[in-house]
Amino acid sequence: MIEKAARRGAEIIARVREYVRGATGKIESLDSTTVIREVLDVTEPMWYGIPDLHVDTNLHASSPVRANGADLRRILTNLVVNAIQAMPDGGLLTVSTSQAGARVYITVED
Repeated sequence: MIEKAARRGAEIIARVREYVRGATGKIESLDSTTVIREVLDVTEPMWYGIPDLHVDTNLHASSPVRANGADLRRILTNLVVNAIQAMPDGGLLTVSTSQAGARVYITVED
């Protein structure tokens, strides 16, 4: 059972790494809400088996952000994975967006 769980975990990590690999250096206009939802979709299998882990999103419409998509996904994925690993017995993971003037803020809390 432990061996099977370890294999499944390794497969999940490999898929996450493939997802965020390969920055092109290209800066583009991105919708932060779409990027966050993609990151949560790809990391969702890691939530299984963690008792009482709740994921809350508080995503507000905001202006597009200019960023390298692969880099932004990599950063957010790392933050989400780190938060999940910090809560092996469960807890609350909150991902939110806000905007103040021209700045868009993305917050990941555990």
